[in-house]
Amino acid sequence: MVERTIARRGSDRARGWDARRHNLRAATRGRLVLATRQGVAEQLAGATLRGSHAVQSSADLEPCRDIVRLAALEAGLPIETMRNAALCAGEALSNALLHGGAGRIDVYTNSGRFVVRVSDGGRGIPQERLPAATLITGYSTRPHSLGAGFTIMRELADRMWLSTDSTGTVVLFEFSGPTTPRG
Repeated sequence: MVERTIARRGSDRARGWDARRHNLRAATRGRLVLATRQGVAEQLAGATLRGSHAVQSSADLEPCRDIVRLAALEAGLPIETMRNAALCAGEALSNALLHGGAGRIDVYTNSGRFVVRVSDGGRGIPQERLPAATLITGYSTRPHSLGAGFTIMRELADRMWLSTDSTGTVVLFEFSGPTTPRG
């Protein structure tokens, strides 16, 4: 009996996750994809790492944005796309510091795609808060926060993948354009 109850709860959670995944994708017209860690990793298959940096404090934010800007310019992205990628990286890294205490950024190119991956080891975003956290401008669980990070990231990136659970959060941003290194 206990085993059936546990199995049912697991099944209910999976259905809830699938429904959130479907709803987030529909609400963003496919621009925000809720994924598993494996699903995020699959987006990087065959990609070339262009730069990475650990983030321990707000002093690391500007060097991280510089890594994104340099890699974007080397990949031949237009200036506006480079700025958008750096802004998205800054927002995600600020969230990693705020909610996870630290984080990491990795920048990749792959078949006409420029991809920024930001991760942290925090508690993750609870499933029931995902719609509000990702879709409502101004939503935040922290005082003195504008709650605009996900809105900015969602609007500027061509596509975004999000994986979050009790071991942390991974956000992947994709920007399309030339990715043949210059020079």
